[in-house]
Amino acid sequence: MKVSSQLYYTTLFIMCIFLLFACQKNKQICATLISIDSLANINADSAANVLLQISPVQSNFTHEEEAFYNLLQTKINITLKKDIASDSVINSAINYYEKTGNTSQLAYAYFYKAKINLSSGSDSIAILYTLKAIDKANMVHDLPLITETYNHLGTIYLFQNLPQNALRVFQTAYNHTDSIPRGSYYKPLLLRNMARAYHLKSILFKENSKQQVDTAIIYYNKAIGLLADGTANELLSSVYRELSTVYTFRNDFPKALKYMEVGKDSSDLTLYYSKKANLFMTMGELDSSYLYLHKCINDPRLYTKLSVYDKLYRIERIKQNAHKALEYVDTLLALNDSVIAHTIPDKVIDIQKKYNEEKLRSEKAILQVNYEKQKSRTLQTSFIIVVLLFLGTYIYIYSYFKKKKLQQRMLQQKNELLLLNQKIQQWNQQVKLNQKKIHQLEQEKKQIEADLRIVSKEKELISHEKDEELTLYRKQENEISIQKSKYEELCFVEFKRLFLATAISRKIPAFGVDRVVTDILSPRSQEQLMNVMDEIACNFASRLYILLQESTEKTCLCCLIRLQVKPRYIMVLCNLSKEAYYKQCQRMAETLIGKGSASGLKDYLNTF
Repeated sequence: MKVSSQLYYTTLFIMCIFLLFACQKNKQICATLISIDSLANINADSAANVLLQISPVQSNFTHEEEAFYNLLQTKINITLKKDIASDSVINSAINYYEKTGNTSQLAYAYFYKAKINLSSGSDSIAILYTLKAIDKANMVHDLPLITETYNHLGTIYLFQNLPQNALRVFQTAYNHTDSIPRGSYYKPLLLRNMARAYHLKSILFKENSKQQVDTAIIYYNKAIGLLADGTANELLSSVYRELSTVYTFRNDFPKALKYMEVGKDSSDLTLYYSKKANLFMTMGELDSSYLYLHKCINDPRLYTKLSVYDKLYRIERIKQNAHKALEYVDTLLALNDSVIAHTIPDKVIDIQKKYNEEKLRSEKAILQVNYEKQKSRTLQTSFIIVVLLFLGTYIYIYSYFKKKKLQQRMLQQKNELLLLNQKIQQWNQQVKLNQKKIHQLEQEKKQIEADLRIVSKEKELISHEKDEELTLYRKQENEISIQKSKYEELCFVEFKRLFLATAISRKIPAFGVDRVVTDILSPRSQEQLMNVMDEIACNFASRLYILLQESTEKTCLCCLIRLQVKPRYIMVLCNLSKEAYYKQCQRMAETLIGKGSASGLKDYLNTF
């Protein structure tokens, strides 16, 4: 019995040592992860750098620590607005917290998964996980998370053109702002989002559109009244910019300019110049728009340049400045090629170099930490080996005495039997817990199926609305086609009347009027013909003259075809044989429309 008690105390001592080392290590890792979580709410860049110093594999994380690490990694990436290609990381955290029943962390995991699915275009899955996050957050009464999830759900509804649903959830989120620490930040944000919903309603539903826009303006002004010095520049600029856009839609340009100027200090200067150029284009002040576009033409961002040159091209088209318009078209084509080729700017290369330097310093720090850990692990291993040798010797001595004591063996067997009975009881309890978990999972499955049915009904409703809109647009297209045909007929009658009213019409048998033509068109008559066609057909001859490489004879030939002069008269007027006439038509057709067809040339000239 004395030997047995010594074995008991020795074993207990060894277990205490192992537990002490494990607890100290776990406490250090947990404290580090909690510190990173707090730092992410203040400075996400610093939190990301600290998190890079920790490796789940090298640190021998427990399942709980690994889940917390994955949750933090996803949170920081979302805060820094990084592209997340896969949701596998957050899925592992969700699986762990669903098994352990950690409702608070599970709510955040559902919320981050909803954000990832929204960015990847999976709206339905994003709505499902947002609703699950709201349920879990309500269970732990986490008001800040409830506010953020409702705001996220409203944003999804806006993307789906469901402004009424968005308004409902934005209002629910706004009702919680008085009870959360950062209410002064969320209030203007939610008021701005509610204004967006009313503005979207005015666009989608024509009835009471003026009333909806007025309500949107009221909410934007409420948001402005709650803005403070500490408000993020992104929120400040978006409120003023969107309010300016609303007034632009209402053609209230003085107020649109006023709010655009107010938001200038908080917005990107290039974006400010671009928006102001758009406003002046809407007002019809092309020179002012041209001036502001040139202020942001040197912006290094490729897509900004593409937008600027597109607007410059449209301005030159409105001014009918063909030469400058063609220059801008060439630049647009080059920029489009650059977008397709995914050209990396030099600034990105510099950033990559800085990143590599930071990465090397981080790797150096990690190697230093690993070296310290390896030294500690070596000492622990040596201690364990010594303990195991001592324990092995002791067990050998104990076995020698055990063979001689049958009574002690029987007592040990009895203890083992008791231990087995305890394990059987534990297994029975585990079976009951598993049955309870199965029941809970079945309830959750039913809830998910019900949620999916609701989402499916909403999809069907949206599909029906889109079908109705498509039918309306097709009807409008048919009406426009009919009006276009009538307009073309009237234009041709007016075109014919104007030409017949000119002196040159007496020399040319146009529009089926039979006259005998014996004279070739003189240079004076050619000039008169081109001048008359410019007057009655919107610079018809001048535009063709440029496209036909400034050939007067080819231009006059096209003018005669446009006037529906019969080919036999055109041959006389232009001094062409039948073969030369048709060859000339084919060459001009290849130049203008890319294929040699006389009938195609005639159709092209009728619409030129």
